[in-house]
Amino acid sequence: MKRIFKNITIFSTILILLSACSKNEVKEPFHQLHERVEAKGWKISLDQATYTEERDQDKESVEKILRLKVTVKNIAAEEQIFDATKLRVTDSKGKDLKVYPYENMVEKMPPKQSLTGYSYFIATEHVPYRVSYTYPITKDVFTWEVTPDDK
Repeated sequence: MKRIFKNITIFSTILILLSACSKNEVKEPFHQLHERVEAKGWKISLDQATYTEERDQDKESVEKILRLKVTVKNIAAEEQIFDATKLRVTDSKGKDLKVYPYENMVEKMPPKQSLTGYSYFIATEHVPYRVSYTYPITKDVFTWEVTPDDK
């Protein structure tokens, strides 16, 4: 009887140690298209993710361009600059997409003003994409997961 109790105790201890050592993977919450987030001094919404035929004629030829339609509102008490090229886009394999130099939204905005603009990235075939905005002061990160429309 002592031997059975000893084996149960050893087994239970091992089980507890293994569960304590295992990684508890918590899925990072992602925002979706049209979901507005309050990112410190901004309210930001990704309104659309599409592939576009728009190109800068003076730049090298690129097969696929991802265009993000972004709406931002300055909710801070002072004027701020919103630079859509500071968004970070990664594909489903974790590769960063490069900014495509086209008519990217870079605007100086007074308090309470809202604007809608675009940001362009050289796309890969690996969707969905993760679009992240990092607030520069606190380093808080806000992430959307998007799958572009094939328009």
